[in-house]
Amino acid sequence: MKALAPSQVSAFLDDIAAANLELHGLVILQHGKTIAEGWWHPYRADVRHQLFSLSKSFTSTAAGFAVTEGLISLDDPVLSFFPTKAPKEPNEHLKAMKIRHLLSMNTGHETEPQITESRDWVKGFLAAPPTKEPGTHFLYNSMATYMVSAIITKVTGMTVRDYLMPRLFTPLGIPEPEWDTCPKGISTGGWGLWLNTREISRFGQFLLEKGKCDGKQLLPAAWIETASSIHSDNGIGQGSDWNQGYGFQFWRCKHGFYRGDGAFGQYCIVMEAHDMVIAANSGTNDMGGVMDLMWKHLIPAVSGKASKKDADALTTRLAGLAYAPPAPEGSAEAADKAFEGWAGTTWDVEKNDIGLKCIGFDTLRGKSCLIMEDGRGAHRVPFGWGEWRESHGTLAQFSPKKRRKYATFASARWIGKDKLELTVRFPETPAWYRVEYTKKRTGMEVSVSVNVSFGPTVMPVLKAKKRVIAP
Repeated sequence: MKALAPSQVSAFLDDIAAANLELHGLVILQHGKTIAEGWWHPYRADVRHQLFSLSKSFTSTAAGFAVTEGLISLDDPVLSFFPTKAPKEPNEHLKAMKIRHLLSMNTGHETEPQITESRDWVKGFLAAPPTKEPGTHFLYNSMATYMVSAIITKVTGMTVRDYLMPRLFTPLGIPEPEWDTCPKGISTGGWGLWLNTREISRFGQFLLEKGKCDGKQLLPAAWIETASSIHSDNGIGQGSDWNQGYGFQFWRCKHGFYRGDGAFGQYCIVMEAHDMVIAANSGTNDMGGVMDLMWKHLIPAVSGKASKKDADALTTRLAGLAYAPPAPEGSAEAADKAFEGWAGTTWDVEKNDIGLKCIGFDTLRGKSCLIMEDGRGAHRVPFGWGEWRESHGTLAQFSPKKRRKYATFASARWIGKDKLELTVRFPETPAWYRVEYTKKRTGMEVSVSVNVSFGPTVMPVLKAKKRVIAP
């Protein structure tokens, strides 16, 4: 069988950098062994990354265990599990909806039910009647996955996360993963799981080995075959990796591969023909671009042993991957001196859509620091000059509503007179921010941009006035 060569991985890394496609972590397995792995500092091997919709593939696997244990059947009507939450007069399409339709994203809905602000998501989903016959219309529908999670909780008395602990997570060496829950305490199912890149690769190897782990059959091979096969026509033949067919919470890919994936580039790709798995975490809006480069470079093409020179060069390169902080002009000492005029000031921000109330600048244990206050409280972000400064706080995009500490890496530089630029990365999420603070004669303007977002990546300019403290 052809093997992946170190030179192919190096070429992939070259093109990823040239195309400005931001990867955070990469693990490649072939024949059960690690061929290449690396993380772009400040992202690290041990840090769990938000998976978004890659979570769906784990929910599908939980459904596989439940089917195997006789707790559910693919042809069970969805309404049969929630008779007290059904509409008084459900339409025929809702009555016909089965678990298999939830898994294959062909529930009959033409628009996804938008009920995440409701306290009872099950009731909200059932109150949004499908307009087409289930099984006839593909619609990517995260709430359908949530319903699979809710059904598993109904029949087991456990969240999907807890149900999978002894069946999947513990055997794969994945200790106590975090999975967000709805207001009723049910795992969100379609999103909300956090794993590191190595843990994703172990899941991929489990899939590649048809449900085995360390030689033990955890889940029947027949389920893996079923889940990864095409059950929905999502535009087959149109060329995109999103138009190759859809299984039970898995996408089919070009070249006969299949994958689970999540927003902004979270990948678990199974390449059965090459006995290979690719796992990656990213922060990009061009997920297809990343996969195109994978297909260009990471399909094994050589036989025999790779040269030691190429292998050593790749090892060195992978160990040195990093996203450098923005380069400052002048020394850190000069930057600190210029910051003295900002330290100790607080600025009240005019009413805005992101709920920011005020910003402040100060020194914290001798280190430059930004202080922000919003509806969740005060957030302190120490930053370096021309270097990343690590801290742990509650400021993070895409975070669950519960308050917890997130790793934060921040660096600042002066980009003009009275104009400070701050870059902040959150290694547990795909997001990083660039914020410009510009002093004006009458106050301050704050410009915020983010690399990835479900909405605009450039926010309206915020205006702030200096707080005057009475003597």
